[in-house]
Amino acid sequence: MTTPRKRNMTLEEFNSWFDTNLVVNDSGCLEWNGCKLSSGYGIIRISGKNIRAHRIALERKLGRKIVSGMLACHYCNNPSCCNPDHLREGSLQDNMDDKVASDRQTKGETNGNSKLTVEQVIDIRNRKKTETITNQQLADTYGVKKACIAKILRREKWVHV
Repeated sequence: MTTPRKRNMTLEEFNSWFDTNLVVNDSGCLEWNGCKLSSGYGIIRISGKNIRAHRIALERKLGRKIVSGMLACHYCNNPSCCNPDHLREGSLQDNMDDKVASDRQTKGETNGNSKLTVEQVIDIRNRKKTETITNQQLADTYGVKKACIAKILRREKWVHV
C-alpha cells in the first residue's frame, strides 16, 4: 500500500485527513473535495509525486499497492469518487471495456484520431447506395483505408450516425 507522508503525517493522521476530504453525493459516491485535475480526478502530492486520490482509496481497501500496470477502475464512472465499494483493480483493457459499455468513449469527430466528419460518413453511405463505386475508390476519395470504408458501410464504425 502507498505509505503517504503529507507534511510528515503518520499513516493514521493521513487517513484521517484523507477522509475529511470526502463528501457523499446522492448516488453514494465519496467525492474527493480536495485538489482536482481538469478531468475531475482528485490529486494528492506525496513525496514529490502526484497520486490520484481514487488510487489511494483503492489501496486502502486492498491493504496493498495496486499491482504494477493495473489501474483503479470506477464502477460508478465518477472520476472524483473515492468510495472503495465503487473501485476495483483492473487492466487498461478492462477500463476501456467499461468505457464502451457505459457509452463514455469519444465518437466521431470528437475523437482526436478521426479522419472523417459526420457529413462525410453520410456521404459515403449514400454514394455506395446510389453510385457504382468501389470501397477503394471511396477510400481514396476520403483519405482512409478500404477497411475503414467497409466498416462504415457495415455500421461497425460510426454506428452512432
